[in-house]
Amino acid sequence: QIVDLAAGVVDNTVTLRPPVGKPLVLCVRGLVERDGDEPASFAITFTESELRGAPLGPLRVPLPRPRGRITSTFSDGDMRVVRGSRGTLFVLQRARADR
Repeated sequence: QIVDLAAGVVDNTVTLRPPVGKPLVLCVRGLVERDGDEPASFAITFTESELRGAPLGPLRVPLPRPRGRITSTFSDGDMRVVRGSRGTLFVLQRARADR
């Protein structure tokens, strides 16, 4: 996940490794802004998503609920813990350059 508050964009990239076949990459892009007075709370609206690596080429994936809020509850140089507005908990690890 890359959050660029200055540009107001967020990019999520997840590599899916199915038991059979090649890995797939899900890319979700959206808009982000601070949410209220909390410095670690953000409102996100996802605007597009695409599944790459599919046999027929990239596929657009519909987003049934593209709006939400997140609050970052822990962050250091390697990891970030984020709670979502729908009860989700995300543990995000910083991607290394050698991956």
